[in-house]
Amino acid sequence: MLQKLDFNFPGITRVPVELSLGSYPFKQPDRTRDWVGHLKSVVPFVSISLFETSNQITWCQSNNRAELESEVCVYVRESKDPKKALLIYSSGRHSGLNRYVTFPSPNYLPKIHSGTFETGQVIQIASCESVPKVTLSVLTLTRSDVKSGRNGIWHIREEFVPLLKPPWSEILVRGRNGSFSSG
Repeated sequence: MLQKLDFNFPGITRVPVELSLGSYPFKQPDRTRDWVGHLKSVVPFVSISLFETSNQITWCQSNNRAELESEVCVYVRESKDPKKALLIYSSGRHSGLNRYVTFPSPNYLPKIHSGTFETGQVIQIASCESVPKVTLSVLTLTRSDVKSGRNGIWHIREEFVPLLKPPWSEILVRGRNGSFSSG
């Protein structure tokens, strides 16, 4: 579905961002599974986390404190229902999205991707063979392409606003988080 979210338009600053593979560092006795990776760039950047299911995309901004490095986290928390788990995803500070899902097995770990990409691209971080199927992605933008608002919220710079198409016109101009139908 994210292929529908074309984000290519002239003027956005393009610089390399590296997504390094972290690891599932441990499996705690309470069956918590955590993965932490890192996004790194040569210029400060902000990010938007995207949590996609078959019919909905939920998004959340990082805060406006642009940095050269940001954590990307995928957590799996057990629930009271043994068939379900809580999948939590975040990229950047103040950016957290979650949903209860059913994985194929109790020890399932989402497939995490790594590599180098450019700011201004929607990149898949992980795909989960779950019910519902989940894709976790991130969009990074350089600090020079956004302006800070109040309370840690940032927005795309004014000169880019007329170039935005839905849903980006909502995501990059208003608020810290939201969701929209992708069906």
